[in-house]
Amino acid sequence: MRNPNSIDRLSEALTNLLEAELSERSLPDDLPGRIRATIERCLSRDTRACLTPPELAVEWGVSPDKILTWIRSGELRATNIAVTQGGRPRYRIDREAIDDFKRRRANHSPPPPQRRRQTSSADVIEFF
Repeated sequence: MRNPNSIDRLSEALTNLLEAELSERSLPDDLPGRIRATIERCLSRDTRACLTPPELAVEWGVSPDKILTWIRSGELRATNIAVTQGGRPRYRIDREAIDDFKRRRANHSPPPPQRRRQTSSADVIEFF
């Protein structure tokens, strides 16, 4: 687990950055606590509640581009934690979104094919 002091410093820095970026708007009072909780959840090594696209790609054995394609198409939910809106996206994918994606993409085997019964026509004479 990360040092709690570094998490405090990081959450304080993010709060200050948001206040500077959004100076004309008022921020909610519980914002530092929410930032801290999100950072702790995403950075905790024990539960790994959030994964980056490259980490998920290694886990699933696909390329990171494939993960990003699923995110951009909306099939895989992810949170963009980038500091600026127009900048490079920094996605985090939580376990609930991964489980939901797996459930929707699961291979459900089709029912076994039914044999077609041959019907004999009344006007056909069979010779065997």
